[in-house]
Amino acid sequence: MKFVTVSHDCKMAQARTQRLMGLLALLVCEDLPMLILNIMIVSADTSDQPKTALLISLTLSSSLMAFKMSSIGGLVGLRTLTQQHQKEAMDCLDELKKMEMS
Repeated sequence: MKFVTVSHDCKMAQARTQRLMGLLALLVCEDLPMLILNIMIVSADTSDQPKTALLISLTLSSSLMAFKMSSIGGLVGLRTLTQQHQKEAMDCLDELKKMEMS
């Protein structure tokens, strides 16, 4: 029963790691370029027309980036936790093999 619990915890940690890696890919491939383009557009526009839509887009982009960056911050700790769960699951498997042999 211990092996099932440990392997489930390991699988959940791996799934969370994969979700965070997807979030990192979105951050790099989508949010960062959008933020840079918004900054370039706002700084290059010299007309007197209101830039409300661009400023709202810039605000949303920076908010999304901040949220994703704070989520990704726990990736290293999660990787360590996943490795610990994997080691514990392998130890449980070794104990099960020893029990079968005797």
